[in-house]
Order: sequence, then structure tokens, then C-alpha cells
Amino acid sequence: MARRTSSHFPAERDFRRVSASEKPAKLILIVTEGVNTEPIYIRALAAAWGVHPRVITLEPGGDGIPANLVNKALEAQKDQRKKGRLSKVEPTKFDETWIVFDTEHAARENRLHDGVALAEQRDMRIAYSTPCFEFWLALHFELRARPMDTGEEAIRLLKLVSGKPYAKDEKSSGIFCGDIIGRVAEAVRNARILEAQQSEEPFPANPSSTVHKLVESLYETLPEQMKKRINLP
Repeated sequence: MARRTSSHFPAERDFRRVSASEKPAKLILIVTEGVNTEPIYIRALAAAWGVHPRVITLEPGGDGIPANLVNKALEAQKDQRKKGRLSKVEPTKFDETWIVFDTEHAARENRLHDGVALAEQRDMRIAYSTPCFEFWLALHFELRARPMDTGEEAIRLLKLVSGKPYAKDEKSSGIFCGDIIGRVAEAVRNARILEAQQSEEPFPANPSSTVHKLVESLYETLPEQMKKRINLP
């Protein structure tokens, strides 16, 4: 397939009308536990990188139980098959489906491992954070791997390492995520280092985050010249 440049991805283009010679971009469904920070972060990253506007379908909002996120993803898959079409004869099919969640609440409710098993059974990928997504955000600044019992501790760590105010509401999350997207390569690097250090630890290691795997998947959808500009490690 010929390389595409970022100028080929205007948001207003109708990407359902693809020519026979143009292969559509990979389609990714992402279902997040959070209704603010997680989807805001993903949208900010997609905008900063110029991700093809058809690549991501976001379904924000859940109850923190991974199995319920899987079921929500299955419903979204069904809806897309009914509504969306790449052509007159080809129904929309997601190439990847991700669920994004914190382990804190699910572990407390004893609903963590069944949800992960169900996701694997349904061929879905997981991007989890322990204790919560704010630890992934903290990795944008530095790697501190002291175990944490609660999400509040992760938020305190995030404020400490970032030196910025942070809150989970839509406005505050939007400002914070917009400010740190340029540091995503550092977050990926720190997450990979931590993952290697924890390779022998039982799931879920504390603290930990695999959100970098979702970030890497989005990175792989980019044209080559955009990848070179971002220079993800």
C-alpha cells in the first residue's frame, strides 16, 4: 500500500466512500471505564498525532468491572455492523477491540480476573492501570514504582511529579491531558521499563499500566513520515 501523508486525513472527509484501490485504515474500538480522563486523553492523543478519523470508535463510561466493559464492547460491535459500512457490500468490522480500566475497583469487587478472562475469550485487548489511570499519566513525567493502595495515592503522585493541578472533571482533564500529550514517548518508555522489571510478578503488579500497548497500536496506524516525527521509542 502506498504511503499516506497526514494531509490525507481531513476530519470532514467521508471515509465510508473508499475507492476499490484505497484500503481503509485499521478500525479500533475502545471502551473505557472512565467518562472523562481516559476518553479525553485518547482523543487528545489522536488529534496531536493526526490519527485517521475513522480509526477510533470510543465508547466512554462503565462501572469499573472489566466483564461489563467486554459486554458493552460486544454491543458496540453489533451496532457498528448494523449502522456502519465501508462500502455497499462490506459491513464494518473492528480490527482491534480494547477495554481500558483501573484494577482498583474491580479487584475490590473480586471481578478482575473473570473480566480479563472474558476479554481474552472474546479476542479483546486490555489496557489496565494499577491502581488507576492516573498512574499512567504520572509515567509521562518520571518512573516511580512505589506500591499504592488507592487511586487517591496515584492522584497525589501525579500532582507531585507533574507539578500541575489535576482533577477528574471534563474541563480540568481536558487542560491537563492537552498539556502532557507531548510527553507520551516518555510515558511509553517508562511503562516498558516497568513492565520488564515486573515480568515475574503476578497480575496485576502494583503499580503498573499497559496503556502504552494501546498507544503503540494507535502509533502503528500512522503514515511513516508521521511516525518519524513522533519518534516513539
